[in-house]
Amino acid sequence: MTPYLPARPCAHPGCGKAVRVGVYCQRHQHDGTKYTHTADGRDRDHVRRLYGTSEWRLLRARVLRECPTCEDCHKKEARTPHHIVPVASGGGLFDRANLVALCESCHQLRHKQLDNV
Repeated sequence: MTPYLPARPCAHPGCGKAVRVGVYCQRHQHDGTKYTHTADGRDRDHVRRLYGTSEWRLLRARVLRECPTCEDCHKKEARTPHHIVPVASGGGLFDRANLVALCESCHQLRHKQLDNV
């Protein structure tokens, strides 16, 4: 058994602070209104765990294979499938039509734009 949990980045878009327990750093812990549940009432932690499934890994690989160049800037290598309609807002997690392939900088830009809405 591992004596401690491995650190992973805070789930808040653009934060990246190391977190060992939960999905958000202390700064981005919320009262449950915006970040703890999806639009259909599912627990966000449950949804985040789905990203570790083989179904997601296969779909992710398919999206990046079909679109090797970023669909926004058309310059850089696509590295991240991005949900057009966020899963938290009711978008389908495994819906290919809801995904675009983006480079890291375009992906971060889209998330910043969502936070400013």
